Amino acid sequence: MTAGLNRRALVPTLVFLLPCLGLLWYLDRTAHTAWEEARADHRALLERLVAQCSRRADRTAAIQDTATRIARALTWGEDPRPLLEALPPGAVQVFLFDGNGRRRPHPGFTSGMVQASERCHALLRQAVRGQGRPLSPSESRLVESFLGHPGALSIVAARVGRLQSLEAVGVDRSIGLYPFRTRARPRRRGSFILILDHGNITPAWLITRALMRLRRLAGPRFRFAALSLEPPDAATREAARDWGPVPPLPPAAMTGFFRWDDAEWAGMLHARHFLMLAGAAPPAYLPSLAGWHPLTLGVTVGLSAWLFWAARRAFQRGIPLRLLMATTLGAVVFTGMAALLGFGAVGLEARRSTLYRERRKDGLEILSKIDADLPFFMNVLQRRFQRIADTLPRVLDSPVKRQELLGRIRGVGTVLAVDLFDASGTALFRSPSTIDGVYQTLWGEAFHRVLGRIAAIALKRARPKTVGPEPPPPSRQETLVDRLGLRFWQDRGRLFTGLIAKHPLTLFFQIIPDRQGQPTAALLIRIRHQAIERAHLRDRTRTLARTAASHGYPFRVFAVDDHGAVSSRVGRRLPPHLLADMADDMTKSRLPTSRTFRWGKRTYLLVSQPARVWRNACLYHLSPLDTLDQEAHHLRSGFVAFGALVLLLAGGILAAASRLLLDPLAPIGESLRQIAASQLKGSLELSTGDEFETIAAGIQATIQELRERRLAQTIQHHLIPSGPLAQAGTAAQGWTRSHAEIGGEIFDCQALGADRLALWIARAPGHSIPSALVLAMIKVALRLFLETPGSRPASVLADLDRHFRQRMQGYRPAPLALAFADPARQRFEAVLRGDFQVLHLSADGLLGRFTRPAHQEADALWEVNGAVQAGERWIMLSGEDGPAGDHHSAATRWWTGLAGELGRRPLAETGPFLLDRLAAFMPDPAARTRTVVVWEVPGP
Repeated sequence: MTAGLNRRALVPTLVFLLPCLGLLWYLDRTAHTAWEEARADHRALLERLVAQCSRRADRTAAIQDTATRIARALTWGEDPRPLLEALPPGAVQVFLFDGNGRRRPHPGFTSGMVQASERCHALLRQAVRGQGRPLSPSESRLVESFLGHPGALSIVAARVGRLQSLEAVGVDRSIGLYPFRTRARPRRRGSFILILDHGNITPAWLITRALMRLRRLAGPRFRFAALSLEPPDAATREAARDWGPVPPLPPAAMTGFFRWDDAEWAGMLHARHFLMLAGAAPPAYLPSLAGWHPLTLGVTVGLSAWLFWAARRAFQRGIPLRLLMATTLGAVVFTGMAALLGFGAVGLEARRSTLYRERRKDGLEILSKIDADLPFFMNVLQRRFQRIADTLPRVLDSPVKRQELLGRIRGVGTVLAVDLFDASGTALFRSPSTIDGVYQTLWGEAFHRVLGRIAAIALKRARPKTVGPEPPPPSRQETLVDRLGLRFWQDRGRLFTGLIAKHPLTLFFQIIPDRQGQPTAALLIRIRHQAIERAHLRDRTRTLARTAASHGYPFRVFAVDDHGAVSSRVGRRLPPHLLADMADDMTKSRLPTSRTFRWGKRTYLLVSQPARVWRNACLYHLSPLDTLDQEAHHLRSGFVAFGALVLLLAGGILAAASRLLLDPLAPIGESLRQIAASQLKGSLELSTGDEFETIAAGIQATIQELRERRLAQTIQHHLIPSGPLAQAGTAAQGWTRSHAEIGGEIFDCQALGADRLALWIARAPGHSIPSALVLAMIKVALRLFLETPGSRPASVLADLDRHFRQRMQGYRPAPLALAFADPARQRFEAVLRGDFQVLHLSADGLLGRFTRPAHQEADALWEVNGAVQAGERWIMLSGEDGPAGDHHSAATRWWTGLAGELGRRPLAETGPFLLDRLAAFMPDPAARTRTVVVWEVPGP
């Protein structure tokens, strides 16, 4: 009988235990798969970060990024001085021009060389507009002295807004022309020229800047470092050094992925001399999260043992038929749902893999078809020029028709230069050109004569040879011309690229016969190499859309070049980080790739393949994976329904089991209830009253107060200026710091005309919204009254008090300090009301300290007047009690010891240093808000 009871009790136990073990196994495998995917994504992110770090450490990319940000700052009316100060000292010169080509004086930009820069800027504008002309000897010398080489005009004008290297012409520098147009009305045009000397920029500056930039963008989660691989005794290179927490491992072990200091790192070589590193804590491995698995397994086994014991006891006492049927039905439903969802999850994973492979295969096939159907742009140009060459024999005898035909070529005079020579080398047609700057310097004014001789030599080779005496041996220059003539004759009828003075030039040469078929003339078309790329990119969108639409895939195929330019509207709407990764694909690999990503509420598959006929571009196919989203939604709905059903069945089973198990304990429960009733008899009734309403009202009042404090803090934050003020060769800047409250103090620095500055500090009691609004009203009124010509500090304060007394009942004058700084007369005069102090400093020490006289009331005005010399500073500080205590002599000694260091520090560090010292030595730092305003006259 015991064996029969055990067998009967084992059936519900196994029905409960096996699905639980299967569910635990499925959760473990799901967590492991999610961890592997997270690790793969983490490694891919590290690869992208270290690639971005290496790219930001590139010299041209770093300066180009800064130049773009300078142009953006000038466009939106922001201050470009922080960007200019961040450039490497001594390596970059930036010249600012207005819309008329005149130099604009602006702080931070390079001064000097006004006439040379304006003349070179005018020549650059002509070259950009396609109005270039051959340079005179004086202009050539001017351009060479300012830009470094006469051919720099054509190189810089080829790509406006990009930094162009002059290494092709033997000059170790890069130059860029950046136009902009201000957004504020009236809108004005302008531009600036940036000149970068390669020899004056060090790798240390580039790497340090790249690491700081990435640390600021990526946040504290990621760690970046760099290691110099150059030997320490290299004579011409920088000594070996480290940037950041470099792992103490050999360089060979830090290439790729490695683990160190509880973080996973990725290493990449940069410029073959530096190792760039990026690391972060790897994703947590879920199965290793403590002993949750053993604990869960133990709980499951324990519940199974309890179920076995309870079922055996129930069967021994005789279980009701209704409960047995409910238990069996619940176990069957539970097992069936678990099996169904398990198979559904496995099928979804298989379906995901199959759909991913099918979509990837279809995307690659579509891209291959489109890539094969795209026309090669060079072939299009070649056929276009050949049609012109075939038409020329019919109009060769008519100069008017000949000039009309050749002048009608698209791009002639700007990106194309067309020449027609006869058999003697005389030019029958010569178009203006803006692309001959480099070649003019090579051959001087004889450039076109040399081209005519080359064409004559090619025509001579095209004619039948005649028997005659041997020609004399050619000279050195004629040997070069003969070689070029042979090259032109061999490559006639097709586009070919030649290098002259290390500068690429695409040429089309064709021999034109007369009506009898004899070679009579030679057509030569010269094309700037960069112009072909630009025209190629312009025509790319239309051609790609037309070819993709012919295959039935509109708006899903687009192209991206190595600069991140996207050829379709759908591509430009993609997430920014995905576009950055697309640009990285051009520098990483030239192999087909695929990736999935979430965009909005849908999942997409992106397949890429490098274009064969397009230079430095990739084709992309975007495909939505809607089927996966729908199936995942159904699976989640099934899990929710399954969980609800399991909870319902578990509740019914537990209710029935509790009734069966607790029936023998009913007398004990009745006894406990009787004992509790006897103990509570005669006790007082308890009532909650309105306690909950009072608590809710208190919570609501606290939330409202916090909301008002946050709004007041926001208002006050926008009232404080963000940077220093420079005027008439002097500078002023302020700082404020609050320890345990919002504050209640603001400051401002305002220029009064061209030779005076106004500095003031205002305080309002409390730190609520009315206090912040009072401070805003004080600032607006002060700015209005300070516009009065010839105003003095005392008169401005009198007007301010009169203004507020007329508009506010019960107005009490607020503590305020107002000072006028006059750099021209070297005078400083201030009127103060309240607890303020004024310091007069020099680089040697304290010249004077002024506080409110002891006999005056708190609302009384007191004045400070003084002169200032070069290298001296005036400081206004809120609060007059010093950190050395109330004793005046002790405070004076403390300020005297601190004044020397305050006078020698830079202006940007004076205020934070003074506030730190006051916070460190003040007796009660939690109850004080400090504001500092500094005005300095720089030394000679």
